[in-house]
Amino acid sequence: MSYRVIYKGLEVIVDSLDDLDKLADRLSPKPSTNGHAPSTASRAPQSSTIGAFVTSLSGKPKGALQAIVRKGGDMDASALCAAVGVESNLELAGHALSPIARAAKKAGIDPQDILKKVININKATKERTLAYRIPSTSLDEVRKGLNM
Repeated sequence: MSYRVIYKGLEVIVDSLDDLDKLADRLSPKPSTNGHAPSTASRAPQSSTIGAFVTSLSGKPKGALQAIVRKGGDMDASALCAAVGVESNLELAGHALSPIARAAKKAGIDPQDILKKVININKATKERTLAYRIPSTSLDEVRKGLNM
C-alpha cells in the first residue's frame, strides 16, 4: 500500500510507513547546536498591523479578501474567480492574490498570516480542489480592516 503526503505543496508518495518515518526524520528541523532548546511557540500575527495593511488594499486584492470573509474565511478557487471577476486561477493569482502577497511582504507581514492556499482532496473520488483560507487567527482583523 502506498501513502500520499502533501509537503510544502508537493505531492510525495511513499511505499511504507517506515519510508514515511524516514522522510519525516529527514525533513524535520535539526536540533539547536547553540545549547538552547528550539522554540516551540508559534508566532502570532500582529493583529493591528494586519488590520492597517488590509485597509490599504484596493481593487481586486481587496475584493478577493471581501469575498472570502463573506464566505466565513474559506472559499474555493472557482467561486473566488467568479467573485473577483476573473476567468482562471492564473488571472486570480496575477490580479488579486500575488499583489496581496507582495504588499504584505513590503509591510513586513508574512503573507501566510493573511491568506493561505489549501488543496482539498475528496477521498472518494480523489478529486483535488483548490481553495483559499484566511487563518482564524487573522480573520477578525481582516474583517475589521475591510469594515465588514
